[in-house]
Amino acid sequence: MIIRRGLTILLGLAGVSLLVYGAAFSQHQVSYEEKVAPPPLPPEPPLPPFIRPGPGGAPPPFIKPPPRPPQQAIIHVKYVTEREAKLVLEATRGGVILTEDGKLKRTYSGAPPSGCPT
Repeated sequence: MIIRRGLTILLGLAGVSLLVYGAAFSQHQVSYEEKVAPPPLPPEPPLPPFIRPGPGGAPPPFIKPPPRPPQQAIIHVKYVTEREAKLVLEATRGGVILTEDGKLKRTYSGAPPSGCPT
């Protein structure tokens, strides 16, 4: 009887200590995407002096360089380490998801979601 009670108390204390450890000290890496403006394009090189501009001051159409492709924002993937308690709260609100490869990813940028989506 005493052994059973002692074992029950020991297992209960072990469970509580594991919960405290998980809530207070366990941390995980979370990835998030950050969009950065692309660097400015360099200016177009001037035409050689032997090419004379056509009517209206523009160069002949067969000498014009091809149009430049539109610039897109650069996306950097960054990682941050967060406590498990905060991750549980964010997952409840829909701010963190588990990707197909088993990693955690933030679904927002800037301020976290304020409430439950449902």
